[in-house]
Amino acid sequence: RPWHGDVGQRAFYRQIQQADQRFTDDIEPLYGEIRAPVDILWGADDAWIAPETAARLQSRIPGSTLRLIDSAGHFLQEDAPAAVSEAILEVLERGG
Repeated sequence: RPWHGDVGQRAFYRQIQQADQRFTDDIEPLYGEIRAPVDILWGADDAWIAPETAARLQSRIPGSTLRLIDSAGHFLQEDAPAAVSEAILEVLERGG
């Protein structure tokens, strides 16, 4: 519950204020150079950053996979913790 209470909520909004698309734009051309295994988990109902963005990200990272988590929004680890845990365990089990 790091974002709960007065202190947590202020910290959350400070973090949001620092978000700037230019940081993503600066590194996006480098995605094609990633050689490490990448598994992308994304909330299928993410209203903040649309799942289409996840598909674009996945298409730019060679060999990456994308799993949309049903009934989850932007905070999928809170919306669907069991699905996120399952996905992480699958990655660990296959050694990646």
